[in-house]
Amino acid sequence: MFESRVVKTDVTAVKLINNFVLAGIGNFLHIFDLNGKFLKKLNVFDGQKIHGINLDDVTDTLLLYGGCYMQTITCNFLQCEFTKLHAKTVHGWVLTSRWLKSKWIAAVVMLNKLLIFDGQLNILREIVCAEKCILYSAFISYNDIDELVVLSGTVFGEIVIWKVNHFNIQESSPVVKRLTGHKGVIFSISYNEEAGYICSSSDDRSTILWSIEKKSIHSELQRTHCNILLHRKIYGHQSRVFRSLLLQNLIVTAGEDSTVNVWDFEGQLIKKITHQGGPIWALDGNTDVVVSGGGDCGVEL
Repeated sequence: MFESRVVKTDVTAVKLINNFVLAGIGNFLHIFDLNGKFLKKLNVFDGQKIHGINLDDVTDTLLLYGGCYMQTITCNFLQCEFTKLHAKTVHGWVLTSRWLKSKWIAAVVMLNKLLIFDGQLNILREIVCAEKCILYSAFISYNDIDELVVLSGTVFGEIVIWKVNHFNIQESSPVVKRLTGHKGVIFSISYNEEAGYICSSSDDRSTILWSIEKKSIHSELQRTHCNILLHRKIYGHQSRVFRSLLLQNLIVTAGEDSTVNVWDFEGQLIKKITHQGGPIWALDGNTDVVVSGGGDCGVEL
């Protein structure tokens, strides 16, 4: 019987949690400390890469997704103990997911559908958007089941914003706002309510910063005239921009050209960081540390 000892492949997910870095490398979850010391490796999916990592910091439970698979894992970082709990295969490629206040889980799949799960990954609701289209990216705003707003990045260069219809889940949820400005597939969407901006990146090599007048998307969508405007369109990558990260006063972008760029909100380039090679698939961070991973099989801080 063969057992994997070393996995050297693309890093497709990274997550910074306190003093630890989690990385999805192939179907394995790797845990490091901030000094780069390797702590643990856990086999999560068989034959499927990990594309996203989220933590419910109330229950210390991780949620991982990749392809059509989802997995919850209990974690004790101090003791470096991780135990797999529940697994689920869904109909559709999972683009993003997050924990909700109710200990439920929300996930968006590729055909612009929102799935709601309980903590054991049993599907409770399936809510579809009136805009039936293929997505390459999505972002779920808020963690309250009654306030969920989905930002869907389409293959046609639009961000479709829709508020989840809870009154009649048999009916599709209407689109409440469309953001146009990209000329290619949208690969990433991020939102920072405190800063009051949405950030998106595309295969047209651009990153767009969208300003929200009331800062809160939920509050803005209550107005008769929703005011979300294109604030800055930024070019600084030589090829497709796969990831964008919106911090309190900075934008971080990463792409196919093996570079990580740091910008201010006026579109001025502050710093350029180059990986050894290959596209950068994963990005996370805070005001002090940014972590990235990609096709060079490495994780960089």
